[in-house]
Amino acid sequence: MQTKVNQKEQQKFLIEFGKHLRQLRKSQNMTQNELADKCISDISKISNTEQGKYDFRISSLLIIANGLGITIEELISFKGINNIKNNILQSIKVQI
Repeated sequence: MQTKVNQKEQQKFLIEFGKHLRQLRKSQNMTQNELADKCISDISKISNTEQGKYDFRISSLLIIANGLGITIEELISFKGINNIKNNILQSIKVQI
């Protein structure tokens, strides 16, 4: 049975994920441009993701994690979002 993620939860996830991504990038002293280059992406996607304005595909998580040199689990592990993250991860498992 697929778990539904409502729009409010999804928006909260995108905003919190964006904050987390910015923190990870800055902890590596990396600019948005440098991360975009490593992800073979353009800076506007990185910027919009950090602002919670870009709803990305799951495959983008792998690309971003590789660009930062971390695992997908590290990329999506951040405080205050566990319930939403668990719902999303459960949804992904059901789809696979």
